[in-house]
Amino acid sequence: MKKEQIKRLIEKYKYIFIGEIHGTKKIPNVVFDIVRQILKKNKIIFCLELPQQAEEVLYAYLRANINKKELLASKYLQDAIFDSRINDDILLLYEKLNMAGVELKCLENYEIENVNYRDQEMAKKFLNIVKKNKADKYFVYVGSMHTLDKSIQIKNFKINPITIYLHQGIKDNLLVIQFNSGKKEEIKFYKKTKRINYNLVLKDIKANYLKI
Repeated sequence: MKKEQIKRLIEKYKYIFIGEIHGTKKIPNVVFDIVRQILKKNKIIFCLELPQQAEEVLYAYLRANINKKELLASKYLQDAIFDSRINDDILLLYEKLNMAGVELKCLENYEIENVNYRDQEMAKKFLNIVKKNKADKYFVYVGSMHTLDKSIQIKNFKINPITIYLHQGIKDNLLVIQFNSGKKEEIKFYKKTKRINYNLVLKDIKANYLKI
C-alpha cells in the first residue's frame, strides 16, 4: 500500500485512531503529513493522550501566552514528559495542527491514578467530545497499546484499550492506524478489521515507561 492511498481511506471514515510509539522523531512528522492531506475540506478535532487538566496550559503555550519552559513545568504534564507523550517533536506537531485550525482536545484524567481505568476514562471523554463538538473527522492520537482491538496483559497491568469501550456506531466508522518499528517502511491495510499497520524504521526511541 502506498502513502497516497491512506488519504482515500481516511476520507471514508469519520473516526481515525492513531497508535504511536512514544519518543520517536519520525512518527509525529508522518502523522502531520497524514492529517494535512484532508485539512482543507474537513473540520478536524484531534484528541491527545494528555490530561484534560493540562488543556488550558497547552493552549496558553500555543497562543504564545506562556513559553515552553512554563508549559513543561505544569504538574499535569510530568508523567507525559517522562514517557515522551509530550516532547519537542510532538509539540511541533501540535503547533502545526493548531496553526492549521485543528481543534485539540485532551482525553486523560489526571485524578485517576489507577492505570487500569485510564482507557475507560479516555473513551468516556472521547464519546463526550463527539457528542458535544461537531466535526467532520475525529482523530485520537495515543500510544499503540491503547488502540488495540482487544485486552492485553503486560506484567501486572491489564490494558483494556479505548476501542473496547466504544459503541458499535463508532466502531463501524472507525479506521485505526497502528505504527510499528520494522526493518523497512511498509504499509498494509486489513479491510476486515479496518486497520492500517504502518511499519517505520525507527531509531533512537527516547521514552521511559513508568505508566502504560
